[in-house]
Amino acid sequence: MKDSISCTKLEVCVDSVDGALIAASAGADRLELCGELSCGGLTPSIGLIYNIRDKINLPINIMLRPRAGDFCYSDEEFAVMKADLLAIKHAFPTLNGFVTGILTPEGELDYDRLHSLIALAHPLSITLHRAFDMTKDPIQSLEVCLKLGVERILTAGFQHHAVDGISVLQELIKRAQDQLIIMPGSGLKASNLQSFLEAVPAQEVHMSARKRIASIMQHQNPNIHMGANAASDDFGFYLPDIEEITAAKAILNQN
Repeated sequence: MKDSISCTKLEVCVDSVDGALIAASAGADRLELCGELSCGGLTPSIGLIYNIRDKINLPINIMLRPRAGDFCYSDEEFAVMKADLLAIKHAFPTLNGFVTGILTPEGELDYDRLHSLIALAHPLSITLHRAFDMTKDPIQSLEVCLKLGVERILTAGFQHHAVDGISVLQELIKRAQDQLIIMPGSGLKASNLQSFLEAVPAQEVHMSARKRIASIMQHQNPNIHMGANAASDDFGFYLPDIEEITAAKAILNQN
């Protein structure tokens, strides 16, 4: 098993310049750049992309997701996705690629729309994000991805955390062979990474490894919340945990 995980790469998802700098310094091999990771990630702003590209020399995949919620989009939302893709590609032609996913109401990958995005993105790569885990059948969805020609699939094996989806991940990797990359993600951390990789021979893994950073605001009004509900955290935000990412990278380097 050691040879099978010796080249495992680490992708870290970030949604800020500070987060990108931390991930890069901790040894990330690639960044997934999003806006607002609290809802799973949205399309980031041009300004955010520019400032990270100006400071970090790592491959970057850009999230292409117009809103929070499900992955079944209206014609207007799909038009926004295409416009964002073209604007970002024109502004940053040396990016590594895009991360996206679109489903039909029946829970299948939307082949036609994904095909359109892949054509627009070319020659940049496409990673199918965890919309894959929301489809009806992992093997059927894998076959669609192979037909589409996506470069990788981010998946937790149809579970909330990848450590609970090991059997599905093993089967996906077996079937995909060298045709595309199965990149496990969700819930992976330094404490479970070694045992996970001993079971799942992944070429790449995906982590967020975030920790809460308390606000420096000395005055905090407890009677107001800016989010959709009272549980929203208005006096804290999240950044990658440099110790966690460094430890995970050390495990990858040792194998």
